[in-house]
Amino acid sequence: MFANFAQLFKSKNRDIQKKILPKKLPNIPTISVGNYYSLCQGVCGDYFDIIPARKDRISFIIADVAGKGINSLLIMLMLRAIARLVVNSKQSASTILEWINRGISKETSVDHFASIALINYDSVEKKIQYSTAGTTPIYLYKANTNAITKISKHSEPIGVENNLSYEDSEMDVECGDIIITFTDGLVETINESGNAYTVERLKDVVTKNSNQSGKDIAKLINTDINKFMGSAKQHDDKTVL
Repeated sequence: MFANFAQLFKSKNRDIQKKILPKKLPNIPTISVGNYYSLCQGVCGDYFDIIPARKDRISFIIADVAGKGINSLLIMLMLRAIARLVVNSKQSASTILEWINRGISKETSVDHFASIALINYDSVEKKIQYSTAGTTPIYLYKANTNAITKISKHSEPIGVENNLSYEDSEMDVECGDIIITFTDGLVETINESGNAYTVERLKDVVTKNSNQSGKDIAKLINTDINKFMGSAKQHDDKTVL
């Protein structure tokens, strides 16, 4: 009876997690958006969102919440609520992360934290402003060099301390450029031999298919990961945007 109740509780957590994730990616002129996510039963860790906040700001958020179960779900719901409220302001990406951090770290009854990447795309100026908290990375593929580089920096995750500061970065983007962000469950996917998928393999898929749409690249990543892991059991959510 207790085992059945625990299974039901995990199932309800997953149902809520699925409901707060975007059901359909928005149609955004001049850019192509794709994503892949695979939710691991009983973990409840990954969250992503795409928010067309203003004419000159489309916010892309991806987060990996530490821990499992109801506490992780609470952090995820808090993160989503604060982010959706404040991205509509004129505050920078780093300030938005600082506000999210203060909102979550004040909840002393919840001891989980989250790694987040926030990218604000300015469709008028054709540039991105971004900031990260924790280890969730942002990579940029430049069409004119056919190379992918990591453009984000390591910082403290959300929820560790109340008064953390984060850093803004800005960059122009051109036709053919690709911005990639993902959770660690994606590149740490294990195959039947115990080997990890790795960032290098992900970068290779993107580089070889850089002429494809964002949606098609995400599908190719999905196919490659499933081929790689085979029948191996997975222990973490996997998300790429």
